[in-house]
Amino acid sequence: MYKCSADNKVGKDQKLIYFYVTTIPEGFSVELGPSEEPLEQEEVSLSCIADNYTYEQLTWYRLDPQVTAHLVQTGPTGNSS
Repeated sequence: MYKCSADNKVGKDQKLIYFYVTTIPEGFSVELGPSEEPLEQEEVSLSCIADNYTYEQLTWYRLDPQVTAHLVQTGPTGNSS
């Protein structure tokens, strides 16, 4: 957090600015492994990576056009294979 203050004979004013430095672009990303283009029947790993200052809860949902989306995993970190 940083604060900028300015004052003169009429008064005083200040502004606070909050920012966080993260190694995660945009503070949020999803990775697919081991390949970005998996083949049918190949095992994959999905990783949801989020900056803990920006996002508190990660939730995975499996979307299936035949059924309503259902919860896969919720938590501060989560992987689904």
